[in-house]
Amino acid sequence: MAFNVVTHDETKEELNPMSFRECWFYFGYLIEHYKARKPHNPHELSLSDLVGRLNDDIYSIVEQSDTKTIYKINNELIKEFEKQDQLAVSELKWLTSQGERFCNWVWCVLKDASQRQPLNKYYRREGLLHRLREYLPRKSFDDNCNNHHDRQQDIIKAFKHSELARKDQLLLTKEIVEFSKDRLEDNRICKMFDKHSYDPQWAWEYVQNASKDAEYLAWRPTSDDEYKAATIAFINMNHTKLIKNSLISGLSRAWSQRLQRQKNEDKSCCNIYLNPAHKSWLDTMVRQDKVRLAEMVEKLIEQEAEMRNLT
Repeated sequence: MAFNVVTHDETKEELNPMSFRECWFYFGYLIEHYKARKPHNPHELSLSDLVGRLNDDIYSIVEQSDTKTIYKINNELIKEFEKQDQLAVSELKWLTSQGERFCNWVWCVLKDASQRQPLNKYYRREGLLHRLREYLPRKSFDDNCNNHHDRQQDIIKAFKHSELARKDQLLLTKEIVEFSKDRLEDNRICKMFDKHSYDPQWAWEYVQNASKDAEYLAWRPTSDDEYKAATIAFINMNHTKLIKNSLISGLSRAWSQRLQRQKNEDKSCCNIYLNPAHKSWLDTMVRQDKVRLAEMVEKLIEQEAEMRNLT
């Protein structure tokens, strides 16, 4: 993982913290347990400069050649940070025990919340989601992650590398779960995929054309399963019923029109004029047989063609 010990050359073992939070934990631990010195003007330093100071402090505590002791101190710091200020495996079950649909939705929500400014107005203004951009690393969410496992790991990594203390991470998980309830209760789009057998790539292209946010909020799908997953995740991301209803009904209507166009590709247009009586009889037959006008005309022609041995 990114906060493990890394080796820059054969003689140096160095820590590679991914957040100011992690850095400050290590400094605090070194000051308390190893009498290390606090860095001068720390708030003026970038993260990379602070990491450099941190590793310099560790080298100053012991002989630089004593790599065994340095390695021991580094691993002690990592274990204590994991224990005291990171979520335990059991505290990630809110994510890992849920299905792919929930995970994909969380991935999109966190990507949006960590990058967009101003944030979506439907996040609670007093909650963490509304100001998450200050705390989550923007590069946590890889647009090219094309499977459920990788997106789940992106979410976990975002928490681990965030500037949120453990207690705030727990508050955020509760807020996400609460926020998901009314968003994911509506599973019409999942049922429509199953019922109508939408072409997944076509469906994804439809929502991209319908909303400029689709490509921004989701990842870049490259397979049918991922096109379907991205379409569902994006529609679930829309926070108002009006927008969601518009997308779902528009998708359904566009798919029906597409099927009708495909059905009519090998047919010819025929404009005819009928006297009112014949048109009335034809309309009655359409209602009785519960078919379309064109289908009724084709049926009558086929019957006449059989009588004349034309088939």
